[in-house]
Amino acid sequence: MPLSKIKANSLTGAFSLSAADMPTGSVLQVVETSMDNRLDLDNNDWIQVTGFEAALTPSSTSSKILVMCNINIAGHTTGYTVGARLYHKSGSGSYAHLVDASSSDTTYSSDQGCWFACGAHSWANYGREQASASYLHSPSSTDAQSYTLYVDDSRDNESVYVNRYHYQSNLNYLYTTRSNFVLMEIAG
Repeated sequence: MPLSKIKANSLTGAFSLSAADMPTGSVLQVVETSMDNRLDLDNNDWIQVTGFEAALTPSSTSSKILVMCNINIAGHTTGYTVGARLYHKSGSGSYAHLVDASSSDTTYSSDQGCWFACGAHSWANYGREQASASYLHSPSSTDAQSYTLYVDDSRDNESVYVNRYHYQSNLNYLYTTRSNFVLMEIAG
């Protein structure tokens, strides 16, 4: 396909380009949402990261959504690992685990499968990690698509911390961070 150069000053009259005019693989829209709340999520099972969700309404049923997540996370002082799962809902439905985004390795029968995990031998007072993951979702719908994150410390059933350390007080070296979702509609 030959490349063409169209100079902006050569366009006259009304000019518009719809999503349907864009080739497959084009980015049609981008949504970013962020959350900087310091959370202490006490859990015995998968728990939603409250206030951390993003939504995008695709323009076509053939569109895909690239879901990217960046989160600052830590476990309890004596804990070892933290797992995270991507949850999804379409329209006004309820959130459900987006199983296809999680590992399906069956090497170990007790493996719960998650989107990403992080850990340390012991989180101590100041241990935490910046974790990122991405997933290309094909919702086949033009309803609003919403995404959120659920976390768990299954080994120790202890708290999971978001945007903070296990140890937190009003000190200038205990930095607060921001976590975010970026959603991109990709033409199908």
